[in-house]
Amino acid sequence: MLKHFSFALGVLVLGTACGTVSTVNTGSTMSTVKEANTINNAQSPGSSQKTSANTAFELGQEAWQHWEKNEDLEALSRAFEHYKHAWQLDNHNSSYQHAYYLSWVYHSFYTETVDETALLALYNSMQTAIRLDVPPPARVSYALANSKGQSPQILRSHAQRAIKQQPKDALSWKQLSEQYLKLQQPELAANSAQRALTLDEEDNDYRWQLAESLAALSQLHACEVDSENTLLLAASHSARAATRTESPAWRLANSSEKYLALGLLPLAEHQVMRSMAMESNAANIASYIKLALVEGRDFQTEAFVEKAENTLHNKSSYIALAMASAANGNWRYAEEFMTMAKSQQNFDLIDHSIYYWLAQLAYNVSGHLALIEMSAAENAEERAIKNWLTQSNSPIDFGSVFKQKNTCTQLKEDFYQAFHLWAKGDVPMAKEKLRAAANADFYNTRERIWAVAILEGLQK
Repeated sequence: MLKHFSFALGVLVLGTACGTVSTVNTGSTMSTVKEANTINNAQSPGSSQKTSANTAFELGQEAWQHWEKNEDLEALSRAFEHYKHAWQLDNHNSSYQHAYYLSWVYHSFYTETVDETALLALYNSMQTAIRLDVPPPARVSYALANSKGQSPQILRSHAQRAIKQQPKDALSWKQLSEQYLKLQQPELAANSAQRALTLDEEDNDYRWQLAESLAALSQLHACEVDSENTLLLAASHSARAATRTESPAWRLANSSEKYLALGLLPLAEHQVMRSMAMESNAANIASYIKLALVEGRDFQTEAFVEKAENTLHNKSSYIALAMASAANGNWRYAEEFMTMAKSQQNFDLIDHSIYYWLAQLAYNVSGHLALIEMSAAENAEERAIKNWLTQSNSPIDFGSVFKQKNTCTQLKEDFYQAFHLWAKGDVPMAKEKLRAAANADFYNTRERIWAVAILEGLQK
């Protein structure tokens, strides 16, 4: 029922106004609450109001339990009103503060009536310990926006506001990292994920988010000196997260890709085979295909094809299936899989350039490099590729982009020169450049595996 409402609420021991204690689970289930007790006739001054507040609180607990059991929005509304009444009668009681705020949070989300300003006023009035235990108001706005599929820019804004409201809220830092990663800003994503992990070192989701951010950062700066150290750190966090989770198959597969990027092929194979033994998923399908292409191993067995057909795919696995199709010379299938990958969004210029090359191979045409102009160039490397593919006839020099010449920059130069040569109709020289890229002793680039796949397809 709470699948869109991504904040952990935990269990809090709530003290009632009369001094008794009841345990209330604010996440999944709540304890059974008895009917209000008969008010003791021997009451001290002011105790009548406190008893009324306690009665309202217990009625709120009953309504809350009914809502969680039956997914009855009217019961949630009743719980909210009862908790609000208890708080109005005794707004210094920590139990009433906590219950009123959380019921308002949930009510706001499910009725889509988030009043962040009013929630913030209540949030700031609560005791410090309670503020640390509940989501800041902007996280409610984030959850609602996320459930509606709003843009990374909007979600980033909500996450930034949540952090401003509560700098120690680890989940908001993770959510900010996720949006930075979608916006192709891996350095900011890594910094945000590191803040989340620092605040809660036991949460493997935060460690995993840091690993993904570092991996993206290492690929963005693949040709620079520190990229391997960044990738090693990503692989370390990834492996640790994979061994400490209830559902490790996805994370084992993703850690396999990080080992592949480091050129540690035996470790990559070990991780992906462990993952596939648990289940078939998009991550291990993608990792398995890439590893097999790099190792020059036949992988398209009947059993594997059956697994691939019965898997729910994502961008990464669609691209891997496009690679597999290209390696078989099935250019139209490759182009169709890339079209599916493109529909998942977050296609950068490198993805676009390969996509258009496959489209040209699929339909026996050459040229049309101006199509690359349709895609955005977000960084210096992408701008260099775009300008060269669409405008220049002179060799591209990635050394000028990365301020150095090394195996990585040479691999990229060979790959894009192959694209350019093929577009001009010089297929033999295009194959030579692809062969050089495919045999490079460097793995942390998409171009390396695509060179293998396209070269194999051209030789069919």
